[in-house]
This record gives sequence, C-alpha cells and structure tokens, in this order.
Amino acid sequence: MADLDVFVCTRPMAVIESSPRIRDDGMALDPSCSRWIVDADNAYALEAALQLREQGAVARVVCISAGPVEYDLALTWCLAAGADRVLRVDLPTAGALDARATGVLLAGAVRRAGGSLVIMAQRSGDEQNALVAPAMAADLGAGYLDNAVDVRVEAGEVRIQRRIERGHRQLWAADLPAVVAVAPGANRPRYVSVAGMSLARQGTIEILTSTDPDKLPRLSERVSLVTGRQRTRAVSVPAASASAAERMQAIMGTASKGAGPTMLRGSKEELADHAVAFMQDRGILRPGPD
Repeated sequence: MADLDVFVCTRPMAVIESSPRIRDDGMALDPSCSRWIVDADNAYALEAALQLREQGAVARVVCISAGPVEYDLALTWCLAAGADRVLRVDLPTAGALDARATGVLLAGAVRRAGGSLVIMAQRSGDEQNALVAPAMAADLGAGYLDNAVDVRVEAGEVRIQRRIERGHRQLWAADLPAVVAVAPGANRPRYVSVAGMSLARQGTIEILTSTDPDKLPRLSERVSLVTGRQRTRAVSVPAASASAAERMQAIMGTASKGAGPTMLRGSKEELADHAVAFMQDRGILRPGPD
C-alpha cells in the first residue's frame, strides 16, 4: 500500500426550514430558520477517496473543513462513512470568506499536514461557484483536474476520466501534487447508518487555528443578503360567458382551442371580485345582499 494521504475538502450545506429571516447585520440568514445537512456533492468526493484507499492507492483518507462548530456534523458523517481522520480549521462564522480566501486557507492546512493529493466536489450544492478547487490548486502550485468521474493514482501521478458527449471519455493525468474536482453523480456514496453516526460522534475532530481571516487574499466580498422581491401573479380563470362544461374544461386544461381560458389582470380587489363572481356563478357561493 502506498504511504500517501488523500485530503478530502468538505463542508455541510444549509437548508431553509421555515420563512427565511435575515440577521440584524444583513449578512446572513438567522440560524433559527435553517439547519445544516450533509452536501451530496461532497459525498461523491469522499466516496472517490474511499475507493482509492480500498484499491491500495492511498493509505489514509483525511477530511478537512474550514468553518464554525456547526461544520462538525459533516465531519462526523465523514468519520461514519470511513474517513481515518477529520480536521476543522476554526472560523467564527460560516461563509465569511470568498472562494479565493477559502482556497488559500485550506491549501495552507493541507500543506502543513504534508498533503499532496486533494479531492473535493466540483461545486457545492448551495454556492455552486466551482472556484475553491482551482484556488487551492493555484496556491499549492498543483495540477488541477476537474469534472472527474473516475480517479486513479498510479506511479506518482493521478489519472482521471471525464465524461463527454455520446458516452465517450477523456483521460487526463497530472503529477503530484494535484487537486481533483469530482463531478456530481460520479459514483454512488455508501450508506451511513444511524448506529454508525452514533459511534462516529465519539471520534475526535481535530481543531486547527487559522490565520487572521482579514489577512487572507480576497477577490470579492459579501456586501449583504436581501430577501426576494415579491411578485404579483397573473391568474387564469375561465370566461364568465362560457358554459359550465366549457369552464370545467378550461379549469382541467382540456378546453378546445376556441374556448381557452381568459387571462385576467388587475389589482387584488379586481381579481377578488372576479373570483367571487365566478364562484357565485358556479353555485359555490350564494349571492350576497349587495
């Protein structure tokens, strides 16, 4: 077995569970309206690393993340899936750095640990910027291979396959050190049981101190987070002059071309009046005294 560690960069993904609320500083969502889950895109990268260990191409799988204590969930899942070691570079808040700064921070941690092979997701499930991997490669002075669906390590170099049109594959290779970005759906991540998660919680997550985040190089910064603009919808209702059968066909989408639904536009009060008139005409509501 080769005496080589493969480093897998990972982090959880935040999902909104209730009405989104923004913190008072306007920079992020209130933690009370979201929770952290394992990012499926990161799971593909971990599975690729675990397969390399099973093949004897690497000796250990080391997962590393950079963020606050909430990121420990993803690292615990990595332990349950089979990682040998997990590291977290401590940061006070999630998402405080851009891709360039995150890449430099992770690259520094990998360099200090003596790593020469990094595997990570092509893009995360939420940010979708696909910039952290090339930023790490640039800072490490390493080769960069992206969109990988199959990863092999042979004779001091990493080889990947990349899907192209009509089922064909491209074969790429790079000498170590190298950063490999795994494409979504490249493999089938292994199942992690509840019992496995419970046992993994007893494992140790090594905490690394980071350099001052303000001293890291950045190409951009988050200015603020704003809620989405509410938009009025154009409501389609059948014409009042049509017969009951024609109106029913319009509602069910089976009306003939000559008796299609009528698109109504107007204020909320006007649309409400049309809706009330329609329901009264259908017998759903009784006409009022007015």
